Amino acid sequence: MKKIFFFLLIICTILLGVGCKKNDFSVTLNKETMRGYYFPIHGELKSVTLSNDEISEEIPDLESHIYESSITYFFVTKDFFYRYKANTYKLTITDDKPTSYTIVLEGGDHPYSYIEEKDIFSIEEDSYYVAFINNSLNENKGLDLDLYELNNFLALYVQGHTESLYFVNMDSANYQSPVGNSSLVGIDSYDKLILNGKIDGVTLVKISKQVNEDETIKEIVEEYNEDSISSFLKTKKETVKSTYIVHNIDDPYEIVLDIDFVPTQYSTIDSEGKKYTRNVPATYTAGSTGYNEGKIHFSTYTFNSNFPGEYKLTIQNNDESKEFTLIITSIFNYIDADDMFDQKEDAYYVFWLKDGCPGCNSVKPTLLKYAQEYMNLDKEKAYPIYAVHRSQNSGNYFGTPEVFIGVDNIEDFKLGYYPRVFLIENGVITVVYGNVGVAILPYFNELLK
Repeated sequence: MKKIFFFLLIICTILLGVGCKKNDFSVTLNKETMRGYYFPIHGELKSVTLSNDEISEEIPDLESHIYESSITYFFVTKDFFYRYKANTYKLTITDDKPTSYTIVLEGGDHPYSYIEEKDIFSIEEDSYYVAFINNSLNENKGLDLDLYELNNFLALYVQGHTESLYFVNMDSANYQSPVGNSSLVGIDSYDKLILNGKIDGVTLVKISKQVNEDETIKEIVEEYNEDSISSFLKTKKETVKSTYIVHNIDDPYEIVLDIDFVPTQYSTIDSEGKKYTRNVPATYTAGSTGYNEGKIHFSTYTFNSNFPGEYKLTIQNNDESKEFTLIITSIFNYIDADDMFDQKEDAYYVFWLKDGCPGCNSVKPTLLKYAQEYMNLDKEKAYPIYAVHRSQNSGNYFGTPEVFIGVDNIEDFKLGYYPRVFLIENGVITVVYGNVGVAILPYFNELLK
């Protein structure tokens, strides 16, 4: 029996060594939550294609996707898959060691927001886009994909920090192609659009609030037709991505920004005007092993010390500076540790976590799911959940022996280990959940059933 076993083992080893020249891997990605993805490159990158039964596209501009570290990667940003609907795809990387990935793409299909044509100047936003389309026609699939991608990009990339996109279906409009001027720019009402506008085919316009002789109006300020929507989309994406930096505390990763000078400091200013200035970490300063000319690196957890919100990020040296809008997001409702006992509800949970904690990372997906779904759970103990992050708090809360049950103020609270979830009822800790004893995962998984 042993001889047969070893013979089979040798055969399997030979097959693995010489019979599997082509590498196949499977990756599941969610367009709403993905942070970007790194695919290793072996030697010279010749081409990258994405295909399934419906499409086959060769990815252009490969150089812009190259990320060099100790290993060279083909890097796709979080918006790379906004163009493609949830489905299964094959990503083929052709280099010195061709590799195929089965990409299972989920989520992220932001629905089109349809409006009546008479309402296009009545949206209560300072600036937004309107696309005039005809759903009965399907003559330009590339253009359909452009608008589909733009809709996802504006809705998902910076989560509501850019303009919205609305759609008018010309199937149900009062006109198909009204006779009028060739340009829509400057039109400021629906009546003028009907009388003076001309819409032939798919058209995208930007409408913005304008001050005209002490009167505030909405006016079409930009117009794109079937020949210019694709180039507009490319420019819009580049502008947003060079202006907005998105950091998700729930799923952080290294941020690399293009900078045409050697930075020495960076600062963040929050919505209340509080400014925090820090030196560029020594690992990434000029002359260090981590320095990459023309770029600045922020490690995975750099911005986890900030609460979710919008910040002005300034990167600078003594002579030059560059500004970005830093958007920090999270599904969790983060609070100060000092406010742990002062939330409005009679009963709620508080999840304590810290960076680089394997136990925290193991329970985080379940608690994130609970944070999204607890309001729809018909369970007695389905209370709200808050989070306290170690990086956002520097108080004297940490030490042993731990003190929890019966505590009703932060001064008497002592935490020695992570992760912990506390049930607070009427301002008092009544139950503690951890990785041992009353365990986090079984308890919250049961609530989610």
